[in-house]
Amino acid sequence: MESMYGPWASHFGIGPCSGDVTVVDFTQWEDIDVLVAGPPCPPWSSIGMRYGAGDKRAQVFATVSNMVKCHGRRALKIFIIEMVCAQDNNTSGSNRGSSFYKDWLTDLAMCMPDFCISSHRLNSADFMLPQHRLRLYTVGVRKSCSATTSFPVVLPLPRQPPKLQWRKILHPALPHEREHALTKQQQLNLFVHKHIAMQRGTWENPICISVDRDPLKGFGSFTRYDGLAMTLRCSNDLCWLLDMDADSSVHLSRPIHPLERFALQGFSARYARELTKNQMLQVTGNAMSVPVVGAVFLAALRCLATAAQAQSLPRVQFGFNTRAAMMQRIAKKIMEVDAQRFRYEESLALLDQLR
Repeated sequence: MESMYGPWASHFGIGPCSGDVTVVDFTQWEDIDVLVAGPPCPPWSSIGMRYGAGDKRAQVFATVSNMVKCHGRRALKIFIIEMVCAQDNNTSGSNRGSSFYKDWLTDLAMCMPDFCISSHRLNSADFMLPQHRLRLYTVGVRKSCSATTSFPVVLPLPRQPPKLQWRKILHPALPHEREHALTKQQQLNLFVHKHIAMQRGTWENPICISVDRDPLKGFGSFTRYDGLAMTLRCSNDLCWLLDMDADSSVHLSRPIHPLERFALQGFSARYARELTKNQMLQVTGNAMSVPVVGAVFLAALRCLATAAQAQSLPRVQFGFNTRAAMMQRIAKKIMEVDAQRFRYEESLALLDQLR
């Protein structure tokens, strides 16, 4: 991790850059109420070397854990940590029959008895984003600030038809067919994918394909036939979207544009200003999906609101009155962004500049 807020903090308006997260002295920070983090996943990712805690990049995760424990002993009221589900695989644990995640969760619960800690496996596809992105969210709410004994369930939203979802994601200014831009091998891979799709009879939904991979060499699992995009990563810049009828007539055949990746993560395209293509791939591949983390955060805020209304519990005390108001503004902003995330007028203007 290049910095506490990433190298593009100014574009996201997150705050000042605090330096390398592994060396910053977080013990000297002022009291904080909410901590949200998504440490890098390569040490545990299914497409990585899977060295787990032995990977030097896992130091970021260890630092975030220490950060949560440190401020959990002070004023912290909510923490949310997003991670890949592979951290909960038995093969990634130090003990037979366990996993890195279960061992870490046990240690966290012992170090933070004042918190109600729960786990949630959430998929971006269940929050109105046509992307299969299953992630593990660990959430902690201070018991003295909550009127419940367990974290409330984060309910998924009703799924919409894939074509309707893609209509809100895709930019009409982009050409519908780009097959001529592929190499001969990629065109051959795409031809084979079309043939397989016709045999499966799945032309009702758009198909997402890795055209740089030959499906005849065991890479068929990278293709999605359910109308969802595959999980965005920093390196999969050739996520190909194919939409055709039963008679093989093609309506759409082109890659998912980096700007559309922002939409697939729930971000507004205005955050893409002045970013190169590789930077867009890195940002969208590493990010948490906005509607998902927003839903988790709002559920945690409801715990605090319920506690304030419960007569058996004291009202939530903040260090400053403005901090309580700030959390209310944050909740309101999340709902506004969630309602407007499919509006991309600015991105269309940006497309005009790029052409």
